Amino acid sequence: MAISISALSERTNTALDFYTRTQPIGQNVANKPLLTALEAGKKEFPGGQGYVSGPIQGNWASDTDGFFGWYSDSDQVTFVHPDDIQQAKYIWREWHAGIVLSYSDLKRNGVSVDTSGKPVNTPAREIQIVDDWLEAKITTDFGESLSRSLNDALYRDGSQSAKAVVGLFGLLDDDPTSGTVGNIDRATYDFWRHRVNLSVAYSPENLSMLNFLDDEMLQLMKFGGQPSLALCGSDWLGAMRREIRKSGQVQNANWNSKTATQVKMADVVYGNMVFQYDPELDKKGKSKRAYILDERHIKLMPMKGSWGQVNQATRPYDQFVLFKSVTGTCTISIDQFNCHGVYGIP
Repeated sequence: MAISISALSERTNTALDFYTRTQPIGQNVANKPLLTALEAGKKEFPGGQGYVSGPIQGNWASDTDGFFGWYSDSDQVTFVHPDDIQQAKYIWREWHAGIVLSYSDLKRNGVSVDTSGKPVNTPAREIQIVDDWLEAKITTDFGESLSRSLNDALYRDGSQSAKAVVGLFGLLDDDPTSGTVGNIDRATYDFWRHRVNLSVAYSPENLSMLNFLDDEMLQLMKFGGQPSLALCGSDWLGAMRREIRKSGQVQNANWNSKTATQVKMADVVYGNMVFQYDPELDKKGKSKRAYILDERHIKLMPMKGSWGQVNQATRPYDQFVLFKSVTGTCTISIDQFNCHGVYGIP
């Protein structure tokens, strides 16, 4: 039996639209905590300009001599101009994910595509075959592929393409003392710098990592930061676990059962923040790294109405295929840097 090209196209659009609306990107198959967190907290911006901007302030009138002083009687006092607000700007970028659906592939599943334009009465069995075929192509293959591609892009520094968004490695790089990020020169404005320590000591005997984190968390909270997301490579998380085991916390909690000894360690948590293993860090050669973020101050920002748009391209006259795609427009914006940190062990 056959299905009309219009019916196939409509059902494909419905499947894509249903996927992008009901399946949060980042929840599909693999563990992608960065993508999951940013997608869940995304904040839309209106179109109109080539960038997303927002006011920031790191200097204050009190930093200028003459703002505050003592006087008596007829002493002359001084005034300063409070000109300390700047605009951080992040260029938005556009992404596209496209697939080709072959008529021949559908024939192999027992359904042909009728391109005559005439009405076709497709039995329910064939409709179910088409729906199952689309689920395999879109939910399983397309969905995971899109999730992987976005996850990769959100981590990378933007150097892979002049049209790519600047991801985490570009925004929170290894040297926060130089370069321009968000149109603000970090060499000039030290408040526009994240914290970096790539030589964190590791010693199960001295609990060096745990002691470091106690001190470092104070620095991340110094200017109102509230660290809430910790992404780790396998080596970093493994080193933390070994220090925790050496401290005796696991034994004290788990060696008192009369029926079994629990050797599996629970999640590593600091306050309410879970140190999560992110396989993408291992994949990118950063298994010894940890990225600690304040989710209030790093946002995935899609353009309003331009995130997960389902598109349909015209079929070429000389090919029996169906082109479908999803597009998006977005940037990643950070409005405070000194509440984020990049860490590593030797």
